Amino acid sequence: FRSVGDRGIEGDNLKDVVDSTPRSRPTIFNATVVGSGANAEQGGLHIRRGAGLVLRNSIVANFQGGAVDLDGDPVPTLIGDSTLDFSNIDFFGNGADQFPADTNDADFDEAAYFSDSSKGFVTVDPQFASTSLTAPDFATSNTAVDQRVAMRRQIGK
Repeated sequence: FRSVGDRGIEGDNLKDVVDSTPRSRPTIFNATVVGSGANAEQGGLHIRRGAGLVLRNSIVANFQGGAVDLDGDPVPTLIGDSTLDFSNIDFFGNGADQFPADTNDADFDEAAYFSDSSKGFVTVDPQFASTSLTAPDFATSNTAVDQRVAMRRQIGK
């Protein structure tokens, strides 16, 4: 665990041809992505250049530069066709502005999208045992978070 990284997850497709195939589109379930909490430039998820991502049943926490930044003109299309697909994510402690507004994503509104509770997006303190840079322990003592994730697994979402 190092404090020098600038992103929890950064995804790119081909820089010069963002719609090239095959498209980068990792699928990640049950991830705990935690920032240092000390760097105003450190962001949680930065998906750009036409990349896709499936992220479910996860926690994105402690990024002072914001939780999510989706970049590039194809963002609305990629959300619409599920190339970018997110559900059941706990966004917590990600700076004063979890979803900073920008103009490099065809005016896609990350704040509106990731505030939709029908997709299972929540802001619940996971109560990590320790986010220390020298002795981290990301076991959560918040039973509400544990129960939510367990319930989602049972119903297959």
